[in-house]
Amino acid sequence: MSATVAVLGDTLCGWIAAAMLSARLPRDAYRVVVVPGDRGGDGLGDFAPVILVPPSSTGLHAELGFDPGGAVVLGTAFSGWRADGQDAFLSFGERGAPLEGVSFRQLAGRLRAMGRTVRLADHSPAALAAQVGRDPAGAVPFAQCVETESYARQMREAALRAGVLQLPACTGMEVEPDGVIASLSLADGGAVDQPLLVLDCTGEHRDAAWEDWSRDFAADRCGTGIAAMPAAPFAHLAAQDSGWQTHWPVPGGVATLTFGTDGHGERFYSGRAGSAWRGNRIALGAAACVLPPVQPVALELLLRALIRVIDLFPATSRAEVEAAAFNRATRDEQACARDLLMAPFVATGRSAGLPSPALAAKLALYESCGRVPLLDGDLADEDDWAMLFDAMGIVPRRYDALADGLPVERIEAHLAAVRAQAIAAVRAMPPARVAA
Repeated sequence: MSATVAVLGDTLCGWIAAAMLSARLPRDAYRVVVVPGDRGGDGLGDFAPVILVPPSSTGLHAELGFDPGGAVVLGTAFSGWRADGQDAFLSFGERGAPLEGVSFRQLAGRLRAMGRTVRLADHSPAALAAQVGRDPAGAVPFAQCVETESYARQMREAALRAGVLQLPACTGMEVEPDGVIASLSLADGGAVDQPLLVLDCTGEHRDAAWEDWSRDFAADRCGTGIAAMPAAPFAHLAAQDSGWQTHWPVPGGVATLTFGTDGHGERFYSGRAGSAWRGNRIALGAAACVLPPVQPVALELLLRALIRVIDLFPATSRAEVEAAAFNRATRDEQACARDLLMAPFVATGRSAGLPSPALAAKLALYESCGRVPLLDGDLADEDDWAMLFDAMGIVPRRYDALADGLPVERIEAHLAAVRAQAIAAVRAMPPARVAA
């Protein structure tokens, strides 16, 4: 007899969970069912009718047999953040190349110390492609901005092809004293009895120990609008006196998300659940953590959590050891995601909250020597962090001593060669596609 995994919520989050689990779990041993909840939305925060799908989702799409389409997003432009008034661009993919073990940013640091002007984005194929409107065509990683309903429909179709069953809506649940969900009651009078796991993808906060992070971003409301206008192939974050605006290219125009505390827009609560896995219920998506979409971390956190569910898949509905391991890793990733999104606010003095000790340590070490300490759960690698701090105008006080072991002429020739290669790669790309 097969064990049942019940996905609560026919949201985008729910269908991603159902599709991924049904594709990777043996069908003869596990039955995956989707049970609609009592609320709609995407289950990931409901910030906009579109969502930014990160480059890390490419493998899952290939596994499930579809391309979500949408508009290409090669990186993020920042305006109004820096005290010197300069704009910046944070791209996906490569930004330069090391030379004899010395990182590209440390090579640039040596030239900058000599008074040379070096823009790291000038050596990034994705940044150059965004500047001239080119389609990466698989040459560099890119995100995709897609309509939430369309993406949910594609995930639903993939899940159903893989054998997932959609059941009538949930009307109630029987919960044991230790938190294990013994049964889900259905609208047709039926029930899902003794589910092995219940994956809560409703987006609803059910944990009384919700940890509030709203102060960290000085925003608790989001207003959304879509305008029919030409769109560039990148996201744009524009700082404002109170809050910020996010602009995403979408099919047929530009989506604008306005974040602030002035009472306009829908209320949201940044934060996380005290424990994502309790009993046999695992909170995913916004049921586990809500963060404003400064960068596309919501889907990244969801995919990592689902991989962890599969890695720690329990044999019974009472799996305290697996739950503890899941919760430790999940909290690490959530904290790292918060730090990653807070970094532009902290680096430019725009956060109303204090940085975590981990973020403060990252910033302090980068300001000292251009290095960034990584932690378990970091969603970005050291280069990503360094490029983000550089984009915010943070200049290290010194560069790596190893860079002094290379002749300046060789460093200059290396940077010129890297830039030439990036330009050649962009010239070979077709014009950016306009999503229909």
